Amino acid sequence: MQKNSDDINFFLSSKKINGFTLVELIMVIVILGILSSFAIPKISNLIGTAEHGTINGAVANVKSAAGIAHTKWLIANNNPSSIDLEGKTIDMINGYPSANIATVNGNIAIASGLDDAEWEKTNPSTSNKMSITFKGYCFTYTEAATLGNEPSISSVQAAPCL
Repeated sequence: MQKNSDDINFFLSSKKINGFTLVELIMVIVILGILSSFAIPKISNLIGTAEHGTINGAVANVKSAAGIAHTKWLIANNNPSSIDLEGKTIDMINGYPSANIATVNGNIAIASGLDDAEWEKTNPSTSNKMSITFKGYCFTYTEAATLGNEPSISSVQAAPCL
């Protein structure tokens, strides 16, 4: 009789159990939850930073495009109503690109490469201002008021630009 109980004890003690216990699985889930509570806000903050960086890059593009267009206008004897900029005709007002969306040719958005659909362009109050918006951020380009003045470009702000 002793032999039978020894066989059962030997069988039970030598059997390997594979897998994780319920406690181990719950601990892993809790640790992952804690880690994700720190990671998700950081990732969402990076997305906002990237979008803000994109609109700041657009401001630099507009400034550069206005300067390049003005230089081409000066080379063309200070009086053309439009210039050719990389194969695109850009309407000029007082020596700088137009802000009017309804212009016959191109405007500052086209000159600066912001002419695709993801950039919202509007003339908020008058046709001499253009508001450029990207994912909740915007800035405004205002045409040069008179010959000899530069256009003004507002700082980046939360949309909408007025």
